[in-house]
Amino acid sequence: MSNYLLAGNPNVGKTTIFNSLTGSDEKISNFEGATVQQKSALIKNSQVRLVDLPGVNGLSGSGILEKIVLESILNVENVGIINVMDITNFKRTSYFMIDLLESQKVEYIIFNMMDLFDAKVNIEKLSSLLNVKIVFANKEKTNLLLESTIEQKEYFKINYGQLVEDAITKLVELINSEDIDKRFIAIEFLKGVSGVNKYFVLLDQAQKILNQLLVELQKTNNVASISGYLFLVRKKFIEDIMRKCFTINSVNNELKWLNRTFDKYALHHIYGFIIFIAIMYVIFMVTFSGIIPFISQIIFSILGLFNIHVSDNIITYSQLNYIEQLVSYIQYITTLGLEHFDISPGMISFIVDGAIAGVGAVLVFLPQILILFTFLTILEAIGYFARVTVLFENLFSKLGMSSMSLIP
Repeated sequence: MSNYLLAGNPNVGKTTIFNSLTGSDEKISNFEGATVQQKSALIKNSQVRLVDLPGVNGLSGSGILEKIVLESILNVENVGIINVMDITNFKRTSYFMIDLLESQKVEYIIFNMMDLFDAKVNIEKLSSLLNVKIVFANKEKTNLLLESTIEQKEYFKINYGQLVEDAITKLVELINSEDIDKRFIAIEFLKGVSGVNKYFVLLDQAQKILNQLLVELQKTNNVASISGYLFLVRKKFIEDIMRKCFTINSVNNELKWLNRTFDKYALHHIYGFIIFIAIMYVIFMVTFSGIIPFISQIIFSILGLFNIHVSDNIITYSQLNYIEQLVSYIQYITTLGLEHFDISPGMISFIVDGAIAGVGAVLVFLPQILILFTFLTILEAIGYFARVTVLFENLFSKLGMSSMSLIP
């Protein structure tokens, strides 16, 4: 039995593909980290086990989810990777795609959300440049992914420049691994991923090579870190393949422009936090103070149309909200009814002051709960929470936490 990994960025429809291929019914959410652990199932009508990995933006190893994904890739029992990508955000998701391709395990790339894509892409040329087979989630049949054996594929490689390539060559000689691609391990080590340190025979010597490379890159390329330099090389590579393989249409660009503008500010290292705090403040104020009196006035206006009034000696509108008034009205009517049937005062107190008042004490918070979760649902539906978790990832990773814990 072969194990394939289903990997991709958060919010790219990865779990939808997993459910489609395996017939499972896993949770689908527009939120980073909807898959917080490995889920696995057999692909329908095959002996291939598919493992749904958590959605991450890279293999930095700074968070728990990144470590899970990295260890899964390094596991020799997992023979292949299926990379799910959001074609409408190809540039953003391509950095993680390169991470996966350099592991030399990627067998397929699935482009999702093609129905929202407003450009043309030369799949044959792109597949040739990436040395991997590319399929569309909404066009190709799933039996393309049911092969139990791995076909021989060409080696994927980005030229990072003479200085980096020389360092990679030296690092490869220090790696003790016959099953994992040594170049992949060397590159991840240069990026500062501690999860690959165990593969080096002489870690101290490898660290010296890394430090020497950093000094040389700072002199010749004016970069602050090796990972920053690698990012710039990958950025140029991605822009190059986009220029060769993508043709942007001149129509239907309004939504794309709006999405780019939203990302520009929502993910900004300063404005992003200000926007988040402002949105949370508005939600808090509307939930707990702004909208409740307005709703109460509407409810009591409706009750007035049916001649339903609460005696002033029982409760007043200025003191409590409409649910408390309704509960008090029900208590009043119930008391009158029970007294009419000569029910004992103890039983009346149990029903009115116990059961009805107890339920009312819980229901009094219902408007706040409904309003709060309505706002949370809207923010999740438009993809804002996915952006927020990316915004806070660096901060939370330093605290040893995942940014998924930011929002309930």
